[in-house]
Amino acid sequence: MFGCSYGPFLGWHGWWGVFAVMAVIAVAAYCIVRHGGAKRRTADCTDSLNILKRRLAEGEITVEEFTTLKQYL
Repeated sequence: MFGCSYGPFLGWHGWWGVFAVMAVIAVAAYCIVRHGGAKRRTADCTDSLNILKRRLAEGEITVEEFTTLKQYL
């Protein structure tokens, strides 16, 4: 009655509960990493375009070079 308890997962469901929680955590981490990567790529493209615009404004590149480089982005 007052013995050691291993919590709800080991006491009620055995090791399956532990594996289920670990699987949920792994899937959540995978989704966060994958979704965060998409945001990062969008930010990189926006940053690159801003750098390109700055270089055009400062006269480092011509309008033709700007147009060509913008197509690659």
